[in-house]
Amino acid sequence: MGVTLILIISVFLQFAAAFLALRLIQITGRFTAWVLIAAAIFLMAVRRSITLFRLLFGDISHLPDLSAELVALAISVLMVAGIAWIAPLLLSIRHSEEAIRKSRAYLVEAQRISHLGNWNWDIVNNELGWSEEIYRIFGLTPQEFETTYEAFLNSVHPDDREFVKKSVDEALYEGKPYTIEHRIILPDGTERIVYEKAEVTFDEAGKAIRMIGTVQDITERKEIENALRESEERYRDLIESTYDIIQSVAPDGRFVFVNRAWLETLGYTEAELPSLNLWKIIHPESLSHCQEVFSRIRAGESIKNI
Repeated sequence: MGVTLILIISVFLQFAAAFLALRLIQITGRFTAWVLIAAAIFLMAVRRSITLFRLLFGDISHLPDLSAELVALAISVLMVAGIAWIAPLLLSIRHSEEAIRKSRAYLVEAQRISHLGNWNWDIVNNELGWSEEIYRIFGLTPQEFETTYEAFLNSVHPDDREFVKKSVDEALYEGKPYTIEHRIILPDGTERIVYEKAEVTFDEAGKAIRMIGTVQDITERKEIENALRESEERYRDLIESTYDIIQSVAPDGRFVFVNRAWLETLGYTEAELPSLNLWKIIHPESLSHCQEVFSRIRAGESIKNI
């Protein structure tokens, strides 16, 4: 009866272990591996079930050895315990992997939105790693890029190439900060402007071994800045060319800006402006009126004629 009970427990535990192994497919996503393991455990359980049925129906011609069955029972217990122990661990690993994938997806999306990518240059082995966004910025695919420093330089605008090389050398051999803007040429001939910032890692001997940095496409921003600068220049040219007196004055009377007509009409030079004050050059009879107008302007009132 002792052997029969041991067989019953062993068979139950082995079927349970096979079922738990199949459950790990959902946790790990590894179908083939866990199906094979579950199948092996299931066949072991079937084999012991055959022995159990023979005993239950009185066939004692193949009476199993008690010590062997105790070992089999111990193995069955260990299988169930092992699978039950590893399941939460594998589930935790899966959750961690999912969190990493989500984090990486968020990073990729953030880099795409900001047009900002990161790179890692293994200087010793001359291996250059780019994020997905840098490939987009440079108009390349991983298959088209050789992932070396020289390959990167080939994408730099020919007129900026020496400047970039000089900046890299200064960072590697002189420890200078690497913060530069330069142009790149895409495979279709399009010209873009990028902003790069990086830090260098040195070994104990002071030799540069790694350089990690970022690249941001600032083409649109530079175009807006250039357009704004051109607009300001046109506006300044317009102000300087008019015969009307134009001035900008701080609340305390200091002159912030005056145009050429102001200087020529009033007879002052640009060098004299820092020492001038509106309240000192206004005629005493008009001083109180002008101060009243300034007070109304500071209060938010719109005044067309003084």
